[in-house]
Amino acid sequence: MLEMTELPADENITPAKQHRISQLMRERILFIQCEGFIRICRSSQPKWFLINLQSHSPFELKIIKQIPGGLKLAKEIEDLFAGYRHRGQWFKYEGSFKSWIEGI
Repeated sequence: MLEMTELPADENITPAKQHRISQLMRERILFIQCEGFIRICRSSQPKWFLINLQSHSPFELKIIKQIPGGLKLAKEIEDLFAGYRHRGQWFKYEGSFKSWIEGI
């Protein structure tokens, strides 16, 4: 049986494409907290994503939740909680948005 992180052998798929497909299969949706805000983002390497993002912030950032998923699911979550959007991918950590995150 083929595991989610394995790809079938196919001579038509280049190593670069195989690598990209593997990354997409490992993607996680991250909920990163900063003060009273949450950033919704995605990465196949959460630790390195946080380190890079932290270098651009004067405040401490912390991954408070992460779930399997990619771009489509991240956009659906952003759309669902659009009323809490502060700016860009940052959302106010309050109300039903906060309750939902704490429940996942």
